[in-house]
Amino acid sequence: MKAYFDAPDSLNAALAAIERAHDEASCVRAAEILLDAVGNNHAGTYCPLVLAAVERTTEILQGSNAWSQRAVLEALIDLCGSFEPDQAYMQYEGTSLATILHSRVVAIGPQIKAISIGTSPAAASASDLLGVL
Repeated sequence: MKAYFDAPDSLNAALAAIERAHDEASCVRAAEILLDAVGNNHAGTYCPLVLAAVERTTEILQGSNAWSQRAVLEALIDLCGSFEPDQAYMQYEGTSLATILHSRVVAIGPQIKAISIGTSPAAASASDLLGVL
């Protein structure tokens, strides 16, 4: 099993890839890198590192380019819509990890809503994420 808590470098690399996203292809790849960093993208699972990722990606939603925002939003759609915690991490600090993730993403709902109103490449993804929440 991947040592999730030993993976800050993979999260940092994922965030760097997101910041560099500048078109559709780089956006898709950056979202995949983020999903790999916080869990098992192919299995559709995540670990508690996802909470740090949400916190750090909030800054990207506030001020980065639209392709970077879209990469974050697409990853959040997967994480909140179809992924689930890895079996080893169903609970985190006595609470369902899925519940904690959902509440943290709901907390950034105003930022997501603001992006959804625009016409940028991230707007449709923001609307889709709001529909998942």
